[in-house]
Amino acid sequence: QDLPGFYLWGKYRASGLWNNIYLGKAGYGKHAKLYKRITEELGDERCFIWATVLTALQLNQIGKNSNPVMWHKQYYANFQRSMRKCGSTHIIWVPTPEVKKDEVGAVEADLIETLNPYANIKRPAPPDDLTQELQKHSNEIIGKMKRLIHDNRQDRFPIYIK
Repeated sequence: QDLPGFYLWGKYRASGLWNNIYLGKAGYGKHAKLYKRITEELGDERCFIWATVLTALQLNQIGKNSNPVMWHKQYYANFQRSMRKCGSTHIIWVPTPEVKKDEVGAVEADLIETLNPYANIKRPAPPDDLTQELQKHSNEIIGKMKRLIHDNRQDRFPIYIK
């Protein structure tokens, strides 16, 4: 997508129910495109994939050995964020060109409060004066995300050919 928007990492449980893991945004700052932002995030935070075959302790040690100086300055924080996304199996995204740059913070805060993704550590409270227009944006985004979650529920478990 060449549009700004919001994306949601998550997973389907064995029961078929969806779990929200992490909510992000793209196109409102230095990452101008939603698809590019998600692709970059998958590369930067690939530890969440490796965690399916290695322990967090092993991954931490590999990181320390590979980049000892930068590990303590910056990379360890990235590693921790990535590890909070473990278990994610899907990323859904919703383009939101109708949301203006000055509205993004309030809409994001409202989405995080409503969706309660457990990997989002920063949780600003939505403004007390959240306008009907901003609530409308949040509701529309949630509706689109829910539609994608429901539409993909049957395909939640990929079939592997051996």
